[in-house]
Amino acid sequence: MIKPGISKLNSNIFATTELDTSQLTSQIVLVVPTQKQGRYRGVISLSGATAATFSLAVLPSPAEPFAIIDLSDIPSSDYTFNVVEMAGKGNLVIHVSDDTEGPRAVQVANDSGLLVDNRQLTGNQQVILNLYRPGVHQVTDLTGGGQCTITVNQLLPSPPPWPTAQITVAVQQPDPTKAATQMVPSSVTKSPLQPLVFTLPASTTTVPNIHLVTDLLAVTDRFRTELTEKGRARNFRI
Repeated sequence: MIKPGISKLNSNIFATTELDTSQLTSQIVLVVPTQKQGRYRGVISLSGATAATFSLAVLPSPAEPFAIIDLSDIPSSDYTFNVVEMAGKGNLVIHVSDDTEGPRAVQVANDSGLLVDNRQLTGNQQVILNLYRPGVHQVTDLTGGGQCTITVNQLLPSPPPWPTAQITVAVQQPDPTKAATQMVPSSVTKSPLQPLVFTLPASTTTVPNIHLVTDLLAVTDRFRTELTEKGRARNFRI
């Protein structure tokens, strides 16, 4: 798994107020379990155009248990990542170490079907969000409407060590016949160093995929405590 701090930290990460899983940045990581053996083609997009391509080989055991794919640093167009096909062990870890040129999108597929597309996230995949900005954030699934309120505490003046353990939030679809999702727990308090791991539900006809976005509702740092424009629009109370 990508640990906090492995990505290149841009100077604006504490100013970032919104994340969107359809646009991958250094604050978003995808963990995708492998499926059946085979070769796949990966296409990375930047600003709507193809920025890079790669190959993926899902192999029988013994093979690498995971493949870490940095969408901003693909060695060459014919580079092949190798990973094992094994339930619970073979995973792709997809991240962006340098997003100074803009967010990326990725699709990995072969003639048998789609392995992952960050614009169509689905069951058994995980989304890791790194929210650094102190304040109150709201994570929303735009497909089913599920929400989770995230309070990010400021690091100062609390002395180290600060909490770094990941926090898991489950995106669930209580009724497969209804296009509605929920998040459990519905609220979380964390330090800026704690990653949020969202587990996704299996695809259904009513909720075929998951699309997560974040909004900053309130700023609560050592300089000010105030609602943002979106917080005021939603009648949020600090």
